[in-house]
Amino acid sequence: MKPLAIPAYLLLLLCISCTPVTYLGSVEIHAPVGKVFSVIDDYENYPTFIPEFHNKTAIVSDIKKGSGVQFENESVWNGHKLKSTYEITAYEKDHKIEMCNLSQKGTTVMTLERISEDWTRYTLQVGISIPRGMKEALFAAFDREINAVKDYCESHYDN
Repeated sequence: MKPLAIPAYLLLLLCISCTPVTYLGSVEIHAPVGKVFSVIDDYENYPTFIPEFHNKTAIVSDIKKGSGVQFENESVWNGHKLKSTYEITAYEKDHKIEMCNLSQKGTTVMTLERISEDWTRYTLQVGISIPRGMKEALFAAFDREINAVKDYCESHYDN
């Protein structure tokens, strides 16, 4: 069965009874900070290693790196097809990327901390309003996302 495409404005209307949630998770990655940052900074490559949330991405702004980058994302999650536009609102090379989901009004903060020369702590924080009853499934998906970043970085780094 083909997923139902729901425009972002309808999701916002459905979310009138939504509850705000904040996910916070972290993982230690056996790769240097610069390597991990280059992976999370490559938005158009997200479908390669985070297909659960990113089926197709494309930078749509004239700005290609740093604050101000905008990219569109298409995904199917929990049976719903979503199209979102993200804007990078804070950018500190090798440390932090913060983005705003302009379509669903959420925020994502990805922070890196150098543990040692070859180890990095990656922390993902996502704030969004969701329909009641979806928190457990969404948080489990975010757990899979941080582990997908870990697996991708470690498999593309010569330890």
